[in-house]
Amino acid sequence: MGSLRHQRGAIGLMAVASLLAFLMMLALSVDTGRLYYEKRKLQRVADMAAMESASGSGFCGPQDSTEAPETALSLAQASAIRHGYAGNLGSGSNRVRVGYVQLDGAGEHRQFVDSSSRIEAVQVHATQNVPASLLLGGLWGNTVTLQADAVAQRPALAGFSLGSGLASLDSQQSAVLNALLGDMLGTNLGLDAVSYQGLADARLNLLELNQNLQGAALDLSAGNVQELLDTQLSLDQVLDATVAAANARETLAVGVRNGLSNLTDVGLGATQVKLADILNVVTPANGGKQALQTDLSVLDMVTALAFLANKANAVDVGLGVNLGLANLGLKVYVIEPPKIAIGLPGRDENGNWRTQVSTAQVRLEVGGQVDVLSLVTVDLGLHLDVAQGWAALQSISCGPILPGTRQVSVLTQPGIASLGLGRYSNIASNTQADPVRVTALPGITGIAVEVSGSASISNGQPTETNFTVSPSELLPQQKRVATQAGEALADGLSELANSLDVDVEVTEDCGLLGLGCLIGGLTKGVIESTLGPTIESTVGSLIPLIGQAVLDPVLKLLGIELGYADVRLVELDTAAPRLML
Repeated sequence: MGSLRHQRGAIGLMAVASLLAFLMMLALSVDTGRLYYEKRKLQRVADMAAMESASGSGFCGPQDSTEAPETALSLAQASAIRHGYAGNLGSGSNRVRVGYVQLDGAGEHRQFVDSSSRIEAVQVHATQNVPASLLLGGLWGNTVTLQADAVAQRPALAGFSLGSGLASLDSQQSAVLNALLGDMLGTNLGLDAVSYQGLADARLNLLELNQNLQGAALDLSAGNVQELLDTQLSLDQVLDATVAAANARETLAVGVRNGLSNLTDVGLGATQVKLADILNVVTPANGGKQALQTDLSVLDMVTALAFLANKANAVDVGLGVNLGLANLGLKVYVIEPPKIAIGLPGRDENGNWRTQVSTAQVRLEVGGQVDVLSLVTVDLGLHLDVAQGWAALQSISCGPILPGTRQVSVLTQPGIASLGLGRYSNIASNTQADPVRVTALPGITGIAVEVSGSASISNGQPTETNFTVSPSELLPQQKRVATQAGEALADGLSELANSLDVDVEVTEDCGLLGLGCLIGGLTKGVIESTLGPTIESTVGSLIPLIGQAVLDPVLKLLGIELGYADVRLVELDTAAPRLML
């Protein structure tokens, strides 16, 4: 009997031990699940704080090294509180930092780099103390510190160019553009002013362009934008693809479609070009696909390609423009073609603008023969050297993730120019123009009349341009920014017209028996006193006319507006923030 009682006691002890073990395993399971839940909850707080902070920081916020960290911390803390976090992300072992994401040395894993000069992403490190166990921890006060890290960024890309300003063109000016653009591409164009504006408003993206590159389309599924930009292509391949991509959108007017059709049969079709020479594309980590789908202006593409194809070449254009006294011709020497940009706002770690566009750097000469009452014949030449102007994507305020209002700021700097009277013996190689030659009293030898003059056109100071993009204010948008130079071209032409220098000389070409020198010597004073003012007045009055009829529309086509900056925002893409780590 005693043995049976002992057995029952042993079984009771085993039952108690088993129950205690079960309770401990249950407590361990509950604690493990609770700690996992608390960890996930803290991770969710960190993720949301990083993403909401990235919506107003990094690419979408201030790039200033002192302001950006404070903005990131403020946004992250507000988000954390909304999601139930009771701690302070700015104190203790918690932290909110700005910087960028890069691949490790093996190129396999992303890593966050803290940086005050390259502000692209936000890192949130959040901690929280919780009881180590519901049982023991509750009895003895043991705690566990949970940690959560998150890195997020919100890419903000914009596509923009500098200039077009074609809405105010008249029929004569559009004819000038047809002659210039047609000669540069080796084709005939018949676009009117409305069609030019239609081309400026028509859009395409790099993905559509690549899909229409017959025989040269690349696999861009990985978003490898640079491979497309660096590929050698023929001009006709790119122009054909541009026309096809624009037509596929089915938003072009009939007149614009007809004008575009001429671009599919160009005389410079075999010329090799690279898109990288006219496109500046800057993307964040894994942001290539976003850049490929960012829109560009069709006219910007066509114009830039035309000037790229003629880089370092002089183009002689027969304008057929008659001002009542002369048929004018135009020579264009392209030093650098214009650039279009798709990219990120702000400056890089070296202080350079990430995304910058530029106008063309060109040398122009307009000239023709002018005859005044058979008394004066002028071999008129007006030349203009234009340095590149630029515009930089200064900042983007991305706004909410849902459709709403976004703000874009662009800093613009028009190019400087020098305006002068004269002709280049070789516009491509000479930097100094010869004075305009005037024949006074045709038939009389021994007299040489030269007219010269120059004017400098200031570029003013960089000017900030702000765009508001909303459901009621759609893209594309264009804004004209007046710089301190004001009406620079008009003022420069007026200055040139009022500063002409007429020089009359007796030459050694005396003719038969030296009569030319004799007559020249006798008439020099007469020419200086009587015909001099006539010559000066004639040439001076033609200068503004040439500027209005030829230089103004040509500069507009080049995206150059002296004293002004026509900034054209074509596309804005503020994607949802995404976690990078």
